[in-house]
Amino acid sequence: MNTQHLSEKMSTSGHHPMQKPVKTIIKLIGLFKQLSAPLLPDRAGGEVKLHNEQGDSQVVLVIEGTVDIYRNADNMLFATARAPAIFGMQGSPYRDSIYKFISRPDCVLETLPLSSVIRIINANSLLEELLICQSYFNDYHAYRTNMLINKTSYEIVRALLLELDKVPSEIKTKINVPTFILERSHLARSGIMKILSHLRQGEYIKIESGKLISILRKLPKSF
Repeated sequence: MNTQHLSEKMSTSGHHPMQKPVKTIIKLIGLFKQLSAPLLPDRAGGEVKLHNEQGDSQVVLVIEGTVDIYRNADNMLFATARAPAIFGMQGSPYRDSIYKFISRPDCVLETLPLSSVIRIINANSLLEELLICQSYFNDYHAYRTNMLINKTSYEIVRALLLELDKVPSEIKTKINVPTFILERSHLARSGIMKILSHLRQGEYIKIESGKLISILRKLPKSF
């Protein structure tokens, strides 16, 4: 197995899940685009299904923009995926039933049948690349689930602040911190504001006009 690809997959940054294997995703998208078609305009900016009208599994390529993934049970924002990204390679109707994929208006999306993806992977010996993407997807899912289970409100806020701090600056400057945390946790807004206030007073974080400017020093593990 290629060690360069392995190092890409396994790179970590402390409190954040595995780094996104961007090079691998771009490689796969480049090959999949040979058979993909643009997602119909009337579906862009709304819910994206991982199956077609006949019920066949589809793979969705996020070429540009952002897709938000909500948990159907409580409509909580479970994850935000920015291009490049690929959904549907699991071919799992169960995942499709518990999550809802919502594309933002700036999205450029393409789609192709899962059966075509499998043929391309087999024809081009892309098992390693598939495993790298699947490992990242599964690890991120485990990271988000672990963040929310049996954790205090402070631990959840702390984890989400660390996640937000990893977002590129040009995007982070447009994100309201309390809203970011609220959408991804369903904690009470008053509790979120109280924790953020204490962290600001303790000079752990710098927030201006609701935007996270920086984490000034290591956040305490407990509140």
